[in-house]
Amino acid sequence: MVDTSKVTRRTALGFIASGAFVMASESYGYSHVSANRVTNMGVADDPAALLGIEGVTDPDTTPTFTNRTDHEMIVTLDSSESDIEFDVGDDETWMEPPVQFSLTVGESEVVAMQAPRETITVDTIAQLESDGGAIGNIELQREFDIPQAGQVDLTPYFKEIGGSGKYEFELENTGDIDVTITKLGINQTSNGNATKVGGGQNDSILKVDGGSIVSTSIPIDNTEPDTVGNAGNNYELTSFDENQNLNTGMTKNFAFDRFRTADDKNAKMSGEDVKFTLEFEDGSTLTVTVCPNSCSI
Repeated sequence: MVDTSKVTRRTALGFIASGAFVMASESYGYSHVSANRVTNMGVADDPAALLGIEGVTDPDTTPTFTNRTDHEMIVTLDSSESDIEFDVGDDETWMEPPVQFSLTVGESEVVAMQAPRETITVDTIAQLESDGGAIGNIELQREFDIPQAGQVDLTPYFKEIGGSGKYEFELENTGDIDVTITKLGINQTSNGNATKVGGGQNDSILKVDGGSIVSTSIPIDNTEPDTVGNAGNNYELTSFDENQNLNTGMTKNFAFDRFRTADDKNAKMSGEDVKFTLEFEDGSTLTVTVCPNSCSI
């Protein structure tokens, strides 16, 4: 009989490949593993899991799947629940389940999740491969917490602005939950001369329904548009002076006053696209693009 307290993860995979029966200790992190239809491993999650999953119950962390085995892995995410979408790579490419992605040894992949409710149940199958053939599966089911950014459905409406640098739009919460927005950062605009919002003596920076909610200039990060607010940038998302509640069915009018060039001249924004990121009170973020015509960014 195998002494499971002394079985390494590499050895465990050897047993899987050979079809041996192994009862794993908690260090393997399986929910269920099958190989040649004879192996079952039922254990708890922990940092030593062969299929590592982070961000299950942390709405501030995009779920991350990590291959900690010695073999390549094909991961399939599915669910029997409705209205679920996955974004493999967190690049705003949303798809209904099932979705699939590959992980080489030691590789990680982020998968954003959204649904009109606080939690979803996700079925995960990780197929282990060697020399192009399947040698076993890791199967598990987890309940993921969906952040506010993943539950809300914000629909932007562009409102035509002249050449003064002002830029006005509306956000409607067409989702099923109320949310609170706390911060904003501008990722990118289609006007390459625009470097910031605000800077003039009388600029009110950002208005919501006519009232100013930001008192400091907001920079534009055109060089790294998808990482605004992350550690790789020199600035954080700009905090609102007053948090903004956006209940389901509610529409609020937002206005940037005004987009400026590096030397504080007006950056004409008529017909220009703007991509920005909102942060919610639970720490989750949502990137929104406002386009008056077809998007060019």
